[in-house]
Amino acid sequence: MSLTEQAAQLYVKAAYFELFSVKIRGHGIRELLGLLARNLEVQGYGKLVRRLRSFVADNRDILIALEEAYIKSRYGD
Repeated sequence: MSLTEQAAQLYVKAAYFELFSVKIRGHGIRELLGLLARNLEVQGYGKLVRRLRSFVADNRDILIALEEAYIKSRYGD
């Protein structure tokens, strides 16, 4: 599952770069999605921000599991 989390990270980072022409650092998918939502909000994409935050809320447990799997595979128990 760690490759899945890494793929999600890269996807969010690529979307962020395409939208804002800025490379972001970070490793937690929830952190990256939060950063994306905040900057979309600043740019006036309120409807998209609501959809993104709803997605994060609805899938919170899955996102946490992805992060935990990534951490375990990278650093061990």
